[in-house]
Amino acid sequence: TEGILCKQGLGGGQLRKWHEVLFCRFTSEKVNGIAYPVLVLYNDLGKETARYALSVGVTQAQVTAFLQSVGKEIRPEQVEETLQEETLEEITPRYQPRPAQAPSVPENRDAPLTPSEFSALMQKELGDWLEAQGFQKKSVGTLAWIRQDEEVYLQFWVRTSPLGTNLFAGSSFQVMLQRSSTPQTTSQLTDGTRYRLTDSLSTETLAEVRALQNEVLSRLPTPPPDFGQPNTHASVLDFLQQQFQPIEAEYTPQSDIWFRYRTQADVLKWIAFLKTTA
Repeated sequence: TEGILCKQGLGGGQLRKWHEVLFCRFTSEKVNGIAYPVLVLYNDLGKETARYALSVGVTQAQVTAFLQSVGKEIRPEQVEETLQEETLEEITPRYQPRPAQAPSVPENRDAPLTPSEFSALMQKELGDWLEAQGFQKKSVGTLAWIRQDEEVYLQFWVRTSPLGTNLFAGSSFQVMLQRSSTPQTTSQLTDGTRYRLTDSLSTETLAEVRALQNEVLSRLPTPPPDFGQPNTHASVLDFLQQQFQPIEAEYTPQSDIWFRYRTQADVLKWIAFLKTTA
């Protein structure tokens, strides 16, 4: 992926954690009084992970097209809040910021979900329930909540798939939990524990997860014969084809389980499961 980014004209250091990127924003930085466009990447907790300056000759539209092709959400509203009108004209005269609109949940329960629709659905159906349990939203634009129980901070967040969203295979997510003595979420946790929700589930509950997983997989539409082709490595094609196969092996607490979904109906089933399990 980093090679593709470089081809798109992005610079500013190596990108080692692309799989952790949840969404992106465009902003600008001034050097010697001249504003240059910059792409900022954020993880699933809304924390900045990297920023890249666009090289001369590379347009924001080109980078946007690439990010959309790999399923990364772009949130342009931040541009409107941080950049002045004259700065936008310096970056690219053709850029016209659209009015910021809150993502909405689609009316069709069987339509493929976009990343923003997934986030809106999670906030509405899961976030409201968590907040009723005493959790508070950590920051705007993230699917992360925190609650203090005496001297312990319990954090709950949704980690979205680094593979993005596919029209046929859909996408997936994990639920992460953290118990610590501080509210911070860092990569080096020294005073607590962080784990996937599925790490702590019983054998019986994991069997329920596998059944729900296979139910989702059984509803996926059949991809066209040229799905993933041409110019796709054989190992990648094999991986893509596996995304449509039922889970035969039993899950264990050590399994790297991602909750698969494609439609609103799929996500609502997982949310109902989480409300009885988390």
